[in-house]
Amino acid sequence: MRIGEAAAYLNMSVVGVRKAASEGRLPSRRTGSGQRVFDREDLDVYLGRPTPARVRADRADALYCRVSGSTGQESSLANQEKMLRASATGTVYRATRIVVQV
Repeated sequence: MRIGEAAAYLNMSVVGVRKAASEGRLPSRRTGSGQRVFDREDLDVYLGRPTPARVRADRADALYCRVSGSTGQESSLANQEKMLRASATGTVYRATRIVVQV
């Protein structure tokens, strides 16, 4: 993925991603035109997430996110779910959204 997509995936700035790549902390490669591109597995390793090669087949993950409905955070729930789905190492069978009214 391109640097802007990698920055969004990592929840970092483009400048931060570029610096991490330049320092060798985040693997990247260059296209023929010189643009940096990143592999999702490398980004997951950088975040400390398990990659498919490191996940046991008999393991199940439960993904959980919640927001407070009284503070107007419902819009961030979709973003949380999107990030959790992207980090899931197996098949996602069901997603349940919970909004807590306090």
